[in-house]
Amino acid sequence: SDLKVEIDFTVAESLSLDNIDENPDDIDKEEHNVTEDTKKISVNVYRFNPDDETFVVETKECDELSEQNIWSLLKETTSIPADSNVNSFKMNGDQLELDVDHAFGEKLRSYGTSGEDALMGCVVNTYLDVYQCGSIKITEEGGALCSGHREYTEYLSKY
Repeated sequence: SDLKVEIDFTVAESLSLDNIDENPDDIDKEEHNVTEDTKKISVNVYRFNPDDETFVVETKECDELSEQNIWSLLKETTSIPADSNVNSFKMNGDQLELDVDHAFGEKLRSYGTSGEDALMGCVVNTYLDVYQCGSIKITEEGGALCSGHREYTEYLSKY
């Protein structure tokens, strides 16, 4: 079969240099419309203020909701270790399941009880807010997350 190619030269004519010189704002308007179409999603990310021992909510933006994007936003607030990662994430109705790596567990075990509560509270509160769920279970490398002070085997609600 023969391949037929047609070229519409009317588009090329309308983009002549004369038209662009007369209306330089046309290009800017087109670019602006593209950025308006890619809307950012605002999410509440929790960080801990050690001065008054309270959780502070910061509104952050991301392109799409995903456990990895939320984890990255928590890293930006220095709420969680920069070298830690999410292994898996599941949402079952009103419950979340988040499996984290060994680096997160190590950081958690390096804290006393108040630091542990701050770290866990930032993760728990952020994920529950973002996904609008009632409880979350956090595991480490597929097993129980243990800190030395506590063993996290149950679902947790907001701190």
